[in-house]
Amino acid sequence: ESAIRLIVHESVAIARAAGVALEENTVLEKIWSVARATKDNKSSMLQDLQRGRRTEIDAINGALLDRARSLGIAAPQNELLFHLVRAAGQNKTPRPT
Repeated sequence: ESAIRLIVHESVAIARAAGVALEENTVLEKIWSVARATKDNKSSMLQDLQRGRRTEIDAINGALLDRARSLGIAAPQNELLFHLVRAAGQNKTPRPT
């Protein structure tokens, strides 16, 4: 929960700097709502990792990191998330599901 809060805080700051009006609490409420509603599902990114496929981390957090860099904003939480997911996908051997 703490990691999610840090990532959201950082992401909202990047969005605001880019001119997108977001409220941190609204984003967090949406995340918790979706998490509760989909708690029994496997996310597409987890399925990709388990099947040894490329994830969409570049299109999601990678794009956010590109925007942060272009705005001169440090984004260490998103950077860590990005690299952890990329590292998890280094083994291209499909894992049993």
